[in-house]
Amino acid sequence: MIGHCPPLPMDDSSYETLDLLASHLQEANLPYWLDSGALLGIARDRRIQTWEKDIDLGMEISLLPRLENVLARLALHGVQVSRSRYRGRVYAVGLRNGHRPASELLISIHLFSRQGDMLWSPQAQLYLPPPAPDVLAAPRSFAGRMLLRLVRLDRKRLRGKQASVRSQANWLRLLRHWINQQLDRAWLSQTWPMREIYVAMTWVYPRNLIMPYGGLEWRERRWPVPGRLDEYLSYRYGNWHSPRQEWWYWQDDGAILRTSPDKFHDNAPAS
Repeated sequence: MIGHCPPLPMDDSSYETLDLLASHLQEANLPYWLDSGALLGIARDRRIQTWEKDIDLGMEISLLPRLENVLARLALHGVQVSRSRYRGRVYAVGLRNGHRPASELLISIHLFSRQGDMLWSPQAQLYLPPPAPDVLAAPRSFAGRMLLRLVRLDRKRLRGKQASVRSQANWLRLLRHWINQQLDRAWLSQTWPMREIYVAMTWVYPRNLIMPYGGLEWRERRWPVPGRLDEYLSYRYGNWHSPRQEWWYWQDDGAILRTSPDKFHDNAPAS
């Protein structure tokens, strides 16, 4: 999505945690791929765009036990790790420089399960204020509207402050961190009134667009990327060579299904 956070100045120091992670993943022989907005920016413009809020990587969920070993080593370097769960299973891992949290983008590792010829991962989208389109079609209850108001006020505060101020500890930031660590996304998206601001969706990729992996040179390192890169970016973004002024992944991403991970898993062909 474009433009909901103030731009973050990007230089080599902004990728310290990413470089550290990449080195540890390579040392552990853990396969992954560069994904989403970071991949698009590097493939098209040889840089990550200033409006990106994170750097996305993809990995198969079967590799999670080995990834946890890498995360334990990264924690020794001061890397803060958060985990998002859906029905008790970790589906995404967030990493941030604990010493300089405002100076780097969040790194998001999305974990994908195999289902037939597809790779899929849960996505629980929190409502974002206008101009983003609403993720919920039905009218909200009074409690839902109050929650929505809190989200809008918090997002408005974030948009109006610089990154250095965003890093300050405050009760909303601590609350968000606790929610990210403790509350299951399935529970959030199915329990009233939280389900009126959280919507569960599913990312679905054709596996043959990803594997076997290709490579892309960026910042003096060869990064693993989807093997059929042009087809993959076209699948996600359409005409990916031409930048768009507004893009909201729960509406415009070709890989997003507006169906819950539970329904997708139950209805998709078996592996």
